[in-house]
Amino acid sequence: MRIVILSIVFLLISCRKEADGIHKLSADDFIFKSGKYSFYDKEGSKTIQVREFKDGSLTFSFYDANRNSLYDYGSVKTFSSYQKWGIFLDKKSNLWFYNSDLQEHLILIKDTTGYTAREFPVDTVLPVKFKEWLKE
Repeated sequence: MRIVILSIVFLLISCRKEADGIHKLSADDFIFKSGKYSFYDKEGSKTIQVREFKDGSLTFSFYDANRNSLYDYGSVKTFSSYQKWGIFLDKKSNLWFYNSDLQEHLILIKDTTGYTAREFPVDTVLPVKFKEWLKE
């Protein structure tokens, strides 16, 4: 009986998907498909929502626990799900985005006022996991 209870507790803790459909992200983690993803930092919970439309185009939005928008890619443009794309969360809670459809390199840098979005040049020092993935 004790083993069964411990097994159930272990399964509940190790599940990466909550009952409400939100996937938990941790540092050095990637997003490669549509859905809701959340992570925690000093200021609280943050959510990234990647939406896929019927035509295969994608967009994403990023907001805090109060649903205040931190960044909305969809208000600008969309990218293709048929090309290489990914969002990477680094150890400093920065988000790195790449899509081969538009050859776009974007970083959402965490700063004292929230997040600042900018394209990063090719010679930028990248997180190791993100750099390895770009080379694939």
